[in-house]
Amino acid sequence: MFQVILPLKRGEIKWHILRLSLRFVSLHESELLQGANMPVYNNEIFVQTTGRTDIVDLTPLVSKEIIQSGVNDGAATLFVPGSTGALSTIEYESGVINDLKKAIERIAPEDMYYEHNERWGDGNGYSHVRAALMGPSLHIPIIEGKMTLGTWQQIVLLDFDNRPRSRRIIVQIS
Repeated sequence: MFQVILPLKRGEIKWHILRLSLRFVSLHESELLQGANMPVYNNEIFVQTTGRTDIVDLTPLVSKEIIQSGVNDGAATLFVPGSTGALSTIEYESGVINDLKKAIERIAPEDMYYEHNERWGDGNGYSHVRAALMGPSLHIPIIEGKMTLGTWQQIVLLDFDNRPRSRRIIVQIS
């Protein structure tokens, strides 16, 4: 409801802005409360990796999860547990994948000294640093049952550990 009063006297404009702001907050809060009962779809995706900056396209697997969830408009949140894996988006094409691997190697070289290696002796200090720089999660809007990815944009898992792993990706869709 909008009300226009002309002419406005000094102080009236502040009162109307305050009323509109309060009305907006109450509508917003009620919408949030109504959405609080929305069902949330939770599942896991498992992927076998080779380690050493293995990059795996997860897009088809996430698309299947969205279809199974039945969510038409919402968002998908993905999370990889562990401190040596990360999630991102990229054009999944061999040239750019190799470029990304080389860039990551320049930023956090495998053969650099890492205190982590001294403490644990497992030789994967670089993998922890790489994963921390990239991040463990993604949030992708879903509109009309489809992820809002760009034409050449795919979801990827990056496994930086120095050995093969079975990676678990948590998928939450609402």
